[in-house]
Amino acid sequence: MKKLKADTKIKKEDAKEWARTVNDAKSDIDYLVKLISSQENEMGEDFIDENLLEKLKNAKKVYRENHDKWKEAKTEVQSISFKKQQVLKKMVHDFEKWYDLK
Repeated sequence: MKKLKADTKIKKEDAKEWARTVNDAKSDIDYLVKLISSQENEMGEDFIDENLLEKLKNAKKVYRENHDKWKEAKTEVQSISFKKQQVLKKMVHDFEKWYDLK
């Protein structure tokens, strides 16, 4: 049970870190989209900075990769929590069985 608690804590921290990374990547995407949009309004679609488009493409790639890792970490947390609940139920059941025999 202690190992499951420790594993849960570690995986929750991992999931939080991935969530922060995903949120940062999303902020980068939003910022770049806003910049590109303002360039379109000022200069027209023909004068969009290719460098900004490449940065946006890379930011979206980073977002997708980190989002997948966040989902994996979240799934692991749920799996460990389920195992923890099962162990706890078994412990309670075993205790009640032992107590009834007394």
